[in-house]
Amino acid sequence: MRNSYVSLNSHYYSVPKEYIGDTVELLYDGGIVEIYHKFRHITTHRRDDTPFTYSEKESTNFREYYMNIEVEWMIYTVRHVKSIR
Repeated sequence: MRNSYVSLNSHYYSVPKEYIGDTVELLYDGGIVEIYHKFRHITTHRRDDTPFTYSEKESTNFREYYMNIEVEWMIYTVRHVKSIR
């Protein structure tokens, strides 16, 4: 299944739906995960290393958008960027 989440260490972080199909970059440290598209910051999440769980933001949550329409899902291609120290 394809969706609008990126994965870091088996934890999933939401990304705005307009970036579905695009490559995004993750910059992260022990406390936060920042997500960029073409060097433009698009969202930040508190880092959570709980495997197979989801971190969502109201601004990136689009479940309601898809409740009544059929959509072809696309997946994010994720390139992990060097961890910030």
